[in-house]
Amino acid sequence: MNNLATNSNNNKIYLDQDTQDIILALFRQEGGYSEFIKFSAIDQLGNYTDLFWARTSTLAEKIKDFYVYADCNYYISANTYKTPFDRTHDNLFCFHNIVIDIDIHDNPDEGELVRAERIISNYLQSISFPLPNVIHWTGRGIQLWFTHWRTTPKCEFLRQKVARFICLLIQEQLDINNSPAKVDFSSSLNPVGIFRLFNSYNSKVGSVSQCDFIHDNQARLEDLLDILDPLAKDYYTKKKIERIQKEKQQQNNENNNNKKVVNIAPTTAYNNLNKKRMEFIVSSIKSENRAIGDEMRNCRLFLYYNAAKQVYGAEAKNKTYKINKLFKEPLSMNEINTIIKSIDGYNYLTIHN
Repeated sequence: MNNLATNSNNNKIYLDQDTQDIILALFRQEGGYSEFIKFSAIDQLGNYTDLFWARTSTLAEKIKDFYVYADCNYYISANTYKTPFDRTHDNLFCFHNIVIDIDIHDNPDEGELVRAERIISNYLQSISFPLPNVIHWTGRGIQLWFTHWRTTPKCEFLRQKVARFICLLIQEQLDINNSPAKVDFSSSLNPVGIFRLFNSYNSKVGSVSQCDFIHDNQARLEDLLDILDPLAKDYYTKKKIERIQKEKQQQNNENNNNKKVVNIAPTTAYNNLNKKRMEFIVSSIKSENRAIGDEMRNCRLFLYYNAAKQVYGAEAKNKTYKINKLFKEPLSMNEINTIIKSIDGYNYLTIHN
């Protein structure tokens, strides 16, 4: 990791050669295009300042004269613009970098940041995905800079798709490994965002950020998408299954909560009412002498068991089995038990006359 250069003049600190090399590797001059990158600053009072815009064609010379102060926060754009006036979407010239911003907001721990970086690096290597060109340790998190071939705004959909897939898959790995680190999707997917300048002061933690310059290779977005697309499909399939399972569980919970479990005090009057119901059902089976197929077996045993359960509790089953034998063609044990289970699921049903 390389710290900010310490050679200064009247508190001015010039960018060291390592920092300059990082910037030049991320913004390469290709084809003689006239495009601009932006440098900004925020002082201790929170005042925002546009420092300057630099053409990529003259960037190597420009940043030699660029200096910072030790007590301010400095930022750099991730992509380039048509004119040196507005950092807006309409003014975008080309996409050069995807920056994945990862933070630990509550009590950032250096050990957890290092572990998060190893989780990510191991995962990227396991899927044969290029490692980030630059790992920027900001003090509160890490920013992973992936530089790619220059891409025009007409292909923004491709750039955003790759960026989103990287964010999703990295966050999934962090969650699987119980890391407190979180991907900042809003920052990472913002093509006009600005990010902390490499090896610069961070007032929120009171220290200078550090950088690891991993490599200077450029990737094609199409190649990155070829790697990510099948993994993203698997990811969305898993999430869909998880969502369906969660919805089913919620529905089951709602159904269980909606079941009317009634606990009525076993008063003598109430018990007598249920006994009369039981007696009436037995009497109707015997007296009506209905033909097979017209004995209303399910309905009668449902009402009988429901009344018996409230009066006799556990003995209600045996009483119901006995009454079933009064039918010319009794129900099977499975059919009776289905009735019993349907009532037991609600404890019992209160029936008002």
